[in-house]
Amino acid sequence: MSKIAITCTICGKIFYAYKCQNRKLCSKKCRHKYQSIVLTSSIKKKCKMCGKEFDVLLHDKNTRKFCSLKCFNSYRKDYNIHTGKKTNKYCIVCGEKLNTGTKFCSRTCMGKQYEKLMVNENNPNWKGGDFTRENSGICIKLRNKVLERDNFTCQECGFQPTSVEDQSLLHCHHLKSFSQGGKTTSNNLTTLCIICHWEGKHGYKLSEDTRNLIIRSNQSS
Repeated sequence: MSKIAITCTICGKIFYAYKCQNRKLCSKKCRHKYQSIVLTSSIKKKCKMCGKEFDVLLHDKNTRKFCSLKCFNSYRKDYNIHTGKKTNKYCIVCGEKLNTGTKFCSRTCMGKQYEKLMVNENNPNWKGGDFTRENSGICIKLRNKVLERDNFTCQECGFQPTSVEDQSLLHCHHLKSFSQGGKTTSNNLTTLCIICHWEGKHGYKLSEDTRNLIIRSNQSS
């Protein structure tokens, strides 16, 4: 590949470079001058909210759309910043008036909406009735609440770990599964040991080492 002649944007000097390099400046000196111009020069833009013209630096010309923070916040109340589409004036869950361009007035309402929508196949943890991992969608706080309620005892076989480390052998099982629209709440959860959970409820075959963990823990109690 041969080099082509290019005219420097700053000094007008002709230099040679490969076309794929997309060079416009002949040297570091000219590059520094160009950066100085970009960082200090400004252009006129029209505010997207009030229509007023304002000065914006060259390196911000593609990102700066508003003349002030006041205009930015005013725009956010009625429009989505990224898409430019009109946003909801009221929370889609409780109907409370919104101050910003969002769908929900609080995290509580957002949680209620996701709880309503993410059931059955819409839940990423549900794959045709099988769970992708232990305790799907169950946070630590809820897990501890269920285990304490059930006195850290398997509700099927009565297994009760004798140490804090062995508590990992207890799982929280959904009484009504995701495939049937079951929710992840304490009323729909029960405590099972790993054998009663995986083999008894889901039909998985556990290794001998895993079974021995339960046996050893039972023998020490």
